[in-house]
Amino acid sequence: MAKRKISPPISDPWLLQRDPSIIKFAFFVSHVAEDADDVAELKSEINAYSGRPGRGTRPALDCFLDIHNWPTAKRGAAVICQKLLQSSFFVFWVTPAYLKNERGWVWMELAYAELIEQSANLRTMDHQPYIVPIFRKVAIQDVERTPLLAHWQENLGRPDIAVKEIAQRLVDFYDQETSQRETP
Repeated sequence: MAKRKISPPISDPWLLQRDPSIIKFAFFVSHVAEDADDVAELKSEINAYSGRPGRGTRPALDCFLDIHNWPTAKRGAAVICQKLLQSSFFVFWVTPAYLKNERGWVWMELAYAELIEQSANLRTMDHQPYIVPIFRKVAIQDVERTPLLAHWQENLGRPDIAVKEIAQRLVDFYDQETSQRETP
């Protein structure tokens, strides 16, 4: 009688493990084309504010934006997954145009970001945020029947603040969160 091979346990296909050594971007910024100018300004302001002398020896932060960093000849879903895994945090720039979007890429990005955040927090008592919402010119009523409602209270922006201030808040958030993760 032939010996039965014992297969290794099947890993959970929904569990995503990120290798910290591949992180290239501070933020993956999810947005729609109608908001491209605002998110380009956000990226510029993050880079400028994070490069100021008051941050010590830490390097200026970079963001993944599909309008600047898209590799050529790559499938969309594969690039999105790769760039999300290479980003410390996922920022979704929610505007009325974002909510009207039916193309689906922003929703796929959010779903994948949810998997990354849930995987990161699976074995920890402390919640480590990965998803960082920025709600611009939308009210809670606009998101109450969407997956975005769960993120409403985590909003780092307010409708009345400038992109520059949002960028500063994001850099401060990044510095706070990454320093807490480095502390044993």
